[in-house]
Amino acid sequence: MDIKFATVRQSQIADLMWEAQTNEEVHKLINHFGHDAVVVYHMMLAQYFDDIKDTAEASEILRNISNNGR
Repeated sequence: MDIKFATVRQSQIADLMWEAQTNEEVHKLINHFGHDAVVVYHMMLAQYFDDIKDTAEASEILRNISNNGR
């Protein structure tokens, strides 16, 4: 899957998220850029999960994200 962002701003936010080293950095970007960053984050997660063929692995990743995102 190739992500097509709606705006240049979303593409720029995606570049910043790819460079982020920690979940904390990603959450700081989301707090700073707001809705556009949330959209980018969800689209990037959707692409990642689309690439995962092993549902057990996907379930484990979702559990980790849910537990660390608080």
